[in-house]
Amino acid sequence: MTRLVLAGVSVRALAQAARRDGLDVVAFDAFGDADTREACERWQPLPARPGSPVDGEALAACLHALVRQDGREWLGWVPGSGFEPRDSGLEAAAEALPLLGTTPAAVRRVRDPAFFFGVLDARGIEHPPVQLRPVTSRGWLRKDFGGSGGEHIHAADAPDLPPATGQTYWQQWMAGQPLSLTLIGNGSRAALLGANRLLCGTDAAHPWRYTGVIGPLPWPSGRQQTAWQGLADRLVAAFELRGLCGIDLLLDGERCLVLEVNARPPASLVLYGRGGGLMQAHLRACCQGRLPDAAALAALRGGLAADAMEVGGQAVVHAPRPLRLDPRQLERLRQDRRTTHDLHDLPSAPIEVAAWQPVCSVSARAADPDTVARLLSQRHDHILNLLDT
Repeated sequence: MTRLVLAGVSVRALAQAARRDGLDVVAFDAFGDADTREACERWQPLPARPGSPVDGEALAACLHALVRQDGREWLGWVPGSGFEPRDSGLEAAAEALPLLGTTPAAVRRVRDPAFFFGVLDARGIEHPPVQLRPVTSRGWLRKDFGGSGGEHIHAADAPDLPPATGQTYWQQWMAGQPLSLTLIGNGSRAALLGANRLLCGTDAAHPWRYTGVIGPLPWPSGRQQTAWQGLADRLVAAFELRGLCGIDLLLDGERCLVLEVNARPPASLVLYGRGGGLMQAHLRACCQGRLPDAAALAALRGGLAADAMEVGGQAVVHAPRPLRLDPRQLERLRQDRRTTHDLHDLPSAPIEVAAWQPVCSVSARAADPDTVARLLSQRHDHILNLLDT
């Protein structure tokens, strides 16, 4: 049986995809929630260090020890989120065990603002206006390619901003619908799985925080679908993207503006491959350069015809205040999950959760994206009510 290591801030969706495909998995992540532990042969806490979610050199030592002590053959490891900072140590971990995804050198280029936006400009790919020097004007955002999940986004004129880094840049705010494309790349071409609606900011203090995703959205006009496929192909070739990846966009009518590229499995992967095959498709693209054909893509999307497909969604439940999840509350959530089957990422033991940090996530499925959004909002509020009683 093929054995894999998964490592990232949260690898629950990756672990479940691997289990559906019959793979044995050892997981390193920051939460060790009940779903992740159930999907894995073994879970270990992700090595971290102050100021960064991942300590890649410590992870490399763990990978060396795993290979040495286990004695079995490992295909390699798949990174999740957390390796965005330049000093995350991704290279060290890749030397310890083969990295099954975009190479560390390519990831470094994608997360370099000057290089990334320079490539977009050279290839005529639209994006919101960007500055690499500080801008404090109203209507601009300060972002950092060393972050993820929207935690790094601030209004440029906000007070008491954290220190800038070598991955900080300033981007003009523009109106539009935040979307993402989920794809599988082989370094030169993309197999486009689908487009997704991104959910952001449930509170005024964190308006750009990632809070969930809905998809796959019904395909738009043939012209728009062709444009998205062309954009995915161009970005995969430009940045040598391999395996599951994501592209964040701002959609204004039929105009697509690129915000960033996630050169690793994105959060939206949870919406695809419910019947299996997703992790195997990732591995074939990384190891053999093979992309899924049209029939396989349709199966990974969840149906053989667009009008026969349901739309799925997942939303993060953040603690509205510092919270101690005691045994009584945890059991109440477990009972709710046994009844509804749409509660995920539940802590495996009582924990303390800081304000605005994730407690768990909820999911929903329906015939259209707006209904999914409404159901997610209802489930989100229901979980918060359970925590308050």
